[in-house]
Amino acid sequence: MDGSGRNWSTAVTISDLSVLDEEESKMASLSIDSDDLSIILQAKPKPEKVIEHVADPADFCKSLAALTVPKGATIISTINRSMRSYATAIIAAEYLLNWLPKGTHHWSRFLTPEELVLILERAGVSVQEMAGFVYNPLTGDWTLSDDTSVNFIAFGTKRNE
Repeated sequence: MDGSGRNWSTAVTISDLSVLDEEESKMASLSIDSDDLSIILQAKPKPEKVIEHVADPADFCKSLAALTVPKGATIISTINRSMRSYATAIIAAEYLLNWLPKGTHHWSRFLTPEELVLILERAGVSVQEMAGFVYNPLTGDWTLSDDTSVNFIAFGTKRNE
């Protein structure tokens, strides 16, 4: 679910294995019974990101946590704010390779892994694991890695309150 209304991501309901795609809705306008959501997945395939495009990442994560049952999973992927991410996600992807429209990303809006952990912790989500995503341009495949310097994913569970 996307707080900005321009992108999308998916909330998976474990209880009935249904998938909710919200392309143009604001999270605040969703009328979802939070008792139904055991997993919140904020990501797009390949893995493209959403959180770096919302106005307030902390508020976005609080909204995700509010939709998740205690001990339910929250998974967020994003781009690290590093010099390497600036070179690859902005200069290379937007200006050299034209994979994305110029101006899609703003480096100052990227979150470091430490910042995302802090935001999630303040939202009531305990981060259990983090991994990097590495893109292989020769195969077009993404693989998990220990390298979080460009793309990374965080897995956390909502604390009991």
